[in-house]
Amino acid sequence: MLKWVSRGARFEPAIVSLFLAGLVASIPFVPSPVLPPFALLAKLDSLGGVGVSDAFRILAIVGAYSYAGGTSEFCQEHFVRPKAMEEVRLLRSQLGSLVLSILSTSADASLAASLNSHRLAPPSVTQFKVIRQLLASIYIDQVAVRADLVSTAARSIPELADLATEGRLKSKWKSCRYVPYLAMGVQGEAAYIHPSSALFEHSPPEWCVFGEVSRSRPKDRRKADQADDAEGNGQIGMEGEGDGDLTASEKQGRVFLKSITTINPAWIPKLGKGMCTFSKPVALDPSNSKPMASLQNASNAGRSGDGMVAMTPTYGVGPACEPSERATMIGWELPPVKAKRVWTGGMTGWRVDIV
Repeated sequence: MLKWVSRGARFEPAIVSLFLAGLVASIPFVPSPVLPPFALLAKLDSLGGVGVSDAFRILAIVGAYSYAGGTSEFCQEHFVRPKAMEEVRLLRSQLGSLVLSILSTSADASLAASLNSHRLAPPSVTQFKVIRQLLASIYIDQVAVRADLVSTAARSIPELADLATEGRLKSKWKSCRYVPYLAMGVQGEAAYIHPSSALFEHSPPEWCVFGEVSRSRPKDRRKADQADDAEGNGQIGMEGEGDGDLTASEKQGRVFLKSITTINPAWIPKLGKGMCTFSKPVALDPSNSKPMASLQNASNAGRSGDGMVAMTPTYGVGPACEPSERATMIGWELPPVKAKRVWTGGMTGWRVDIV
């Protein structure tokens, strides 16, 4: 990973090393006695990654801590643990030293200064994109897709089967509330973006990666607890009320995804080629100005010869997936990708490289 980061020196390795240090340390926030739940996290979204990635909150607090000089007053004001922030500072120093050792032949004084600088400017749009691609490569086996985009696979989920069959999964969502996702590693259930996410109040992303899975407390358990509290207060008639109207997911608790990062599905075949299968290559007409748009109409043409081809990847059923996943999972079709096909001869045969 460090070699990959160092090769992206034009993307400011100081920003990437700062972010990686915070990501590894996983900054624990102290609950605020005065701010409402998630209010402090919402303030950190103003860095620039709002509605794109929860991980940018970590970059925001680590960057602000470094910019402020790493004082205990900063930790107290922003409700973060001083010990964790000190670990981030030490880890960032180690990562910076490793990057400089890898770039020992080409490193200059400005790079060394930026890696050790405490006052870094916020990431640019390009740097944000590179960090998202880095997160996608880390969590390439933890991808989630909005259920309406893979309706065939959604029919295998009991709570979504009727909606998928009737074509009622798609809706005009304004937020991620109650928007179902299919998540890699979560079998037989729909997953939902956690309310603490920076993406929750924004339009739901089509594709994303996640870093953590949690389950809410079953609703019937919550009702039982409320009934116990009511009985203690001398009230009756609450226990078991309405239990027959609960769905299966409400009875066992909903699955929530945390540490969300929006990704481009076109990144998946490049970063996780082993987790995908590919359709037969279709030769692209170089005279066509929009070759990818006409891919569906060329499925039976031009399957011989070198040159540019197009393939349709399917995620989740590739050779790198667990045998149990390949046996039970319905793959998720990704957008077509361009590739270069070359005949190498011998036992190798055709070599196809995604461009």
